[in-house]
Amino acid sequence: MRERIEAQTAIAFNLTKGKSLKLIDIYGKQVADFVCFSSVDDGEQLSTKATIDLNGTIRLSEGQQVFSNRYEPLLTLVQSSVQYHDLIHPACSPAMFQNLYKKKDHPNCLDNLKGILERDRIPDPINFFMNTHMEPDGKIKVNEPLTGPGDSVELHAEKNLIIGIAACSVEESPCNGFRCTDLEVIY
Repeated sequence: MRERIEAQTAIAFNLTKGKSLKLIDIYGKQVADFVCFSSVDDGEQLSTKATIDLNGTIRLSEGQQVFSNRYEPLLTLVQSSVQYHDLIHPACSPAMFQNLYKKKDHPNCLDNLKGILERDRIPDPINFFMNTHMEPDGKIKVNEPLTGPGDSVELHAEKNLIIGIAACSVEESPCNGFRCTDLEVIY
């Protein structure tokens, strides 16, 4: 199946163990907020903290796995045409837009994912294509994504999963190159 994720919206779907998905940045410089849950154990979900812990890095690279809050592998990153994916930032939210940009009622990834997944609690996402750097003084800097049109990641499911993906809603910073565009997913 091939689905378009329109700018500032989200989609959800099931991915069977052994199957793969390909996430494509259609126009370039667009972040994808990615979350997942076990489809057989309601308490098991993506954990970026366990993913950082078990891979020993704040960056996700080809061959590394995405882990759950139970420290079990959920997905393997098979292919990535860019080397930067963020594991430390939360999904953009109403509180973030209010505090950072003094905006109310702005589309946001947290609400988009909650709505499409019909869940009140959403784990911190993997922000595919987000170009985050740790400065020598420990400060975190978000730069424009390095993706160009057609750049992609491919993930292989290690378990039966429910996937949620939001086309990030932040157009106020370099996070998405100051604009929001569509993504595409093939699964």
